[in-house]
Amino acid sequence: MRKPKKLKATKLFRRLLSYYIWFSVTITCIAVLVFGFIIIRAVGPVEEVLFPNIRAEAIVKSDYTHIKASFIQSLGGWVEIINSKRQVIHIIGEKKAGPLQYDSIQWQKLFYDSKTKPYYVSSSPVPGTNDQLLAVVFVSSEYAIQEPLLHKVAEEMNEDFHISLVIGLVLLLILFTVNLFIYGRLASKRVTRPLKSILEGLHSIVDGQYDKRLQYSGDYELQQIQDHFNTMAEKLEQAEQMKHEMEASKQRMLTGISHDLRTPITTIQGYTQALQMGLIETEEKRQQVLTTMLQKSQRVSELIDDFFELSKLESSDYPCELEQTDLSEFIREIAAEYYPLFEEREFVFNYLIPSKVVSIPANSRLLYRAVSNLLSNAIHYNPSGTTVSIVLDVMPLEVLIRVEDNGVGIPEELRPTIFDAFSRGDRARKSDGGTGLGLTIAKHIVEKHNGEIKLQSVVGKTVFDIWLPMQQTKQTTQTVVGKSIRRKIVGNKGFLKQ
Repeated sequence: MRKPKKLKATKLFRRLLSYYIWFSVTITCIAVLVFGFIIIRAVGPVEEVLFPNIRAEAIVKSDYTHIKASFIQSLGGWVEIINSKRQVIHIIGEKKAGPLQYDSIQWQKLFYDSKTKPYYVSSSPVPGTNDQLLAVVFVSSEYAIQEPLLHKVAEEMNEDFHISLVIGLVLLLILFTVNLFIYGRLASKRVTRPLKSILEGLHSIVDGQYDKRLQYSGDYELQQIQDHFNTMAEKLEQAEQMKHEMEASKQRMLTGISHDLRTPITTIQGYTQALQMGLIETEEKRQQVLTTMLQKSQRVSELIDDFFELSKLESSDYPCELEQTDLSEFIREIAAEYYPLFEEREFVFNYLIPSKVVSIPANSRLLYRAVSNLLSNAIHYNPSGTTVSIVLDVMPLEVLIRVEDNGVGIPEELRPTIFDAFSRGDRARKSDGGTGLGLTIAKHIVEKHNGEIKLQSVVGKTVFDIWLPMQQTKQTTQTVVGKSIRRKIVGNKGFLKQ
């Protein structure tokens, strides 16, 4: 399954903090707007009620001849323009009281507040006259603001305030709900949805569906959870796959063991019964039977020994003590030991070993078993006249032991499972070619050395490569194994090309 694209994630704390700030600012703005609406609706008309256009400052103009005083006149009032000597120089409307020139006492009384005054008086300087002219408005007191009117206005204001308050609260509730919904959606998208996806993934893991992978975009912490979950699921999937493979391998191994033990044991039982019943009369035939029984018992012993060795190598606690070993001398000793066997079977045996010392950390006993298994397979499964070669080559970080032959080859269908236990063709099973555990044991031995064994695809040849690190360090183990780019194909003569 393709892994989701990894995006730059934000800390969850920062994300929630930004959402909280956004939510708080939005609610504050909504509250200010709603209460502003209430204030404007409830208080806005007050000044118009308390202060209509009957005051001098509301109507005065620099050109006093164009002052609009029709409303004042309709209330039985008029407008006087008075100069600095308190002389009336211009009148708008009908003057109903007062002199055309005021003395100081009359002027002062004009602006006294008194309930008995017949007129409400207000004044304002005429713009552009440097306060030399004054506009004075006279309005009948019966049209001026009185206490009952104030009570009426207060009642209207109170009623309007309650209506505005209800409307404002409803509006605030609606806007708060909308804002809360938006905030919830954002939080759900960034937090709740990833958590729901994680919960579904955990249910899948519990149900044994290890191929489930999380794919969501989230904040840093949620992204970390996703990465760790996917890594865990991948490892569980690999472990489950390995478990199935091990079970299949175990079943295949048990089948192979039962088959390979049944054949020689059946032969031994048959010959034993024949001897017991006296069916073999001559001494010569009796010796042949005893020889066959010995060979079959040896085969059973070899099979049991190989199986026991394999079970030990498969254990992670199996000790593999490594010592510095001269690999050149080691390969020479193996070549010398097998040379008579190749000569007896009329094989052509070639070897290419460096003359210098090639020292690597190795377990000589186990490594001998791995290399000898490859050479023994070349002898058992190939006809006379086959050419077998063993090559040792040294590279900067690793060494190569190559065993190749130009014999019958390995069937294509067996190559993927060639290192599995009892992975042999029918021809090998019908003969006494081997136990079927040799390559499996060799693979485990090489892996104990932090190396790698591979079957190469070379036309007309069977080529096994064993790669071993020059030094047993963590860095070397991680770097050397699997560096196929440095591993060139052996030429037709079996020499490594660098």
